[in-house]
Amino acid sequence: MSARSAWLILTLAWLAPGVAVTMDAPAPLTLREALRLGLARNPELETMRRQLEVAAGKLRTALTRPYNPELDAGVTTDKGLSDEGQRELELGISQQIETGGKRRHRVGTARLELEQARLGAEDRARILSGEIALAFYRTYFLQRRLSLNEEAVGISRSVERIAKGRAELGDLPSVEVSLAEVSREKRAAEAVGLEADLASARVTLESLLGLPETTASSVTADWSPAAQTPPEQELLDAATRSRPDLRQRELAVRVAEEQLALQKAGRHPDVKAGLFYSRGTDVIDAQASLPPLTDRDELVTLRLNVGLPIVNRNQGEILAAKASVGVARSQLESLRLEVRRQVRDARERGLRAAQRCRLYSERVVPVSARNVEVAERAYRTGLADTLQILKAQDDLIDVRQRLLEALWDHEQARIALDTATGHPPAP
Repeated sequence: MSARSAWLILTLAWLAPGVAVTMDAPAPLTLREALRLGLARNPELETMRRQLEVAAGKLRTALTRPYNPELDAGVTTDKGLSDEGQRELELGISQQIETGGKRRHRVGTARLELEQARLGAEDRARILSGEIALAFYRTYFLQRRLSLNEEAVGISRSVERIAKGRAELGDLPSVEVSLAEVSREKRAAEAVGLEADLASARVTLESLLGLPETTASSVTADWSPAAQTPPEQELLDAATRSRPDLRQRELAVRVAEEQLALQKAGRHPDVKAGLFYSRGTDVIDAQASLPPLTDRDELVTLRLNVGLPIVNRNQGEILAAKASVGVARSQLESLRLEVRRQVRDARERGLRAAQRCRLYSERVVPVSARNVEVAERAYRTGLADTLQILKAQDDLIDVRQRLLEALWDHEQARIALDTATGHPPAP
C-alpha cells in the first residue's frame, strides 16, 4: 500500500466510521446519478447538442448547388403599333456555374464546422461533468462539516452546563462560564453559516442537473483513496490528446484556412451559360398588286456570360480571411498555454493539499486524540477536571474540521486536474 493510500484511509477513519454519508433524506443522490441527470437534462448542454442540427443543416446547404437553372421566355410583336404582323418568340434556359473550386471549399468548411459543433458539445459535457462533481462534493463535505459542527455544539453545551454548575458551587470563576457561553455561541453561528452554504451548494447542484426543485436533500459518496498523481509531462500529454476544446481550436484554424481558400476562389468570376431558341416572323412589302410576303426564321443561340475581374478581385475579403487565419492560430496557441497552466496549477494544488492532509491525519489529529486520552486518565487520577476533558474534546473537533477542509481542497484540486486533462468523472 502506498503512503498516499495509507493517509487517505487513516483520514477516513478519523472522520467517520464509514465513507457513505447521508442526512435525513429518503433518497440521497450519488455522484453517478448526478452525472447521469446533468448530462441528460442540463439546458446549456442540450442547447449545444441542438447546434449540431444547425451545423448539419449548413452542411446540407453547402452540398446543394447554389444556383437553380433559369428559364427565359419572351415575345416581341408590333401589334398595336405598326400592325404589320411582325412578331418574335424566344425561349431559353441558362445556368450559372461556380468556378475556382468554391463549392469544394464551402463544403469543406461546413464539414469542419459540423465537427466543431460536435467537439463543442463534447467539451461542454467535459466542463459540466467537472462542475457537477465539484458541486456534488461541495455538498458532501459541507454535510460532513455540519455533522461535526453539531457534535461540537453538543460538547460546547456540556462545557457550559458543567461550568455553570461549578461556578454556582464556587469552584470556578465566572469568566470560565462566559468563555463556555462564547464557545457555544461561536459553534451555533458556525452552524448557521454552514447551513446557508449547504443550501447554496444544493441549489447550485440542482441547477446544474436541470432540476426545477429539490429532489434529494442530501448526497452520498462511495469515496475511495485516489491514485498517486502522475508526472506532469504525462498529464500534459493526456490533456493534449483528450481535450475537445484543443481539437476544436485546431479545427478553427482549418476552417479559417478553408475560408481563405474560398475567398481566393472568389477572384474567379462565375460563368453563366445559356441555350436559347427563337422563332420570328417578318412581313416583306411587295408590289401593290400582290399580297405581302411573310418570312419566318428559327434560330438557336448559345450564350456565355463571364464577368471581368478588373476592379473587384475580392481583395478586402481575402485580406480579412488572412487575418482570421492568424487570429485562429493565435487562439490555438493561447489555449495550449492555458491548458498547460491549468494542469500545472491543479497538480500543484493537489500536491500541497495532500501534504496538508497527511500532516493533519498523521500528526495533528492523533496528537489531539491522545490529548483527550491523557485528560481522561488524569481525570480518573484526580489530576484534571471535567472542564479540561471537554476542552480537549473540543480541540479535537476543531482539528477534525481543519482536516475536512484540507480534504475538500484536495478533492477540488483532483476534480480540476481531471477536468484539465480531459478526463472528468463519468456516469
